[in-house]
Amino acid sequence: MVSFYNPNKDLRNFLDNLYKHLNSMHAENSNIQFLDCIEKIKIEHFSLYKKIIGLAFVDDYAFLKSKEDLQQEEIDLLNIYNQLEDVDDVDFLIDENPSILTKIIASSIKFNRLNQKLQAKMIVNLDNNYIKRFNVFSIIEKNEMFRDKTRYDLMNILKDYKEVNNELIFEVKNVLDVLYVGNKNCFFKLMLEMIKTFYKWKKVIQINSPEKTFGIEDEIISIIENKSLLEMIDTLSTDSDFIEVLLTDFLTYELLPNEEKRNIEKLYKKIVSYKIKVKLKEAYLF
Repeated sequence: MVSFYNPNKDLRNFLDNLYKHLNSMHAENSNIQFLDCIEKIKIEHFSLYKKIIGLAFVDDYAFLKSKEDLQQEEIDLLNIYNQLEDVDDVDFLIDENPSILTKIIASSIKFNRLNQKLQAKMIVNLDNNYIKRFNVFSIIEKNEMFRDKTRYDLMNILKDYKEVNNELIFEVKNVLDVLYVGNKNCFFKLMLEMIKTFYKWKKVIQINSPEKTFGIEDEIISIIENKSLLEMIDTLSTDSDFIEVLLTDFLTYELLPNEEKRNIEKLYKKIVSYKIKVKLKEAYLF
């Protein structure tokens, strides 16, 4: 997968690290020290300051928009936010009410500490035309997060690892979690890729060496064979244990020697029922 340079992430990291540093040095008045640093940036590097408040405003706006039970003061603030036109309006609002600066930067630091799935839930419903007025990179960040991923994208992640381990599983699962939030069609396509690969490999093992498949693997094979196409997809794509097994076996299969994979393909075509092969082939039409 081509690495996407995300200036928003760098800026959030800067704010987060600056706050941590000042908190370690000046625990009792770290907030004052932090705001003094932001004020110094405003005086000496106004263009950077505008980038900071533009991003922080979008992050705070995302928190408010995604919150289910808003307090009245939050509703009032959201109404004010909806009337702002650009970063200059944000700067003017801060001049009128300096506590806004504390609030929006705290939201940006909080956003930075969320996992990717929670970040995705925060931004998935943000209106691009609105957020681009304050931080154009937020649109790029959002589009990159939810863009279509393919089998080859997952394989590119796999290239960075020599074995299937927890770190790899975590990284690829993050991709799937984010897609489930903001691009379900792509999520299901990748799930179907994993289902087909899993079944091809594990069914051959189950027939030739039944003692080598057990427990949840046999359960998944049974679901693939006995449930309707829609039931199969729904069952396997909404259970985290099933997803983890499918993902682990999919990645492990891809690391097998090509000769071994060719042998599995031959055995699969020879011993697996035509009905199941057609069912899995038709799954791509889903």
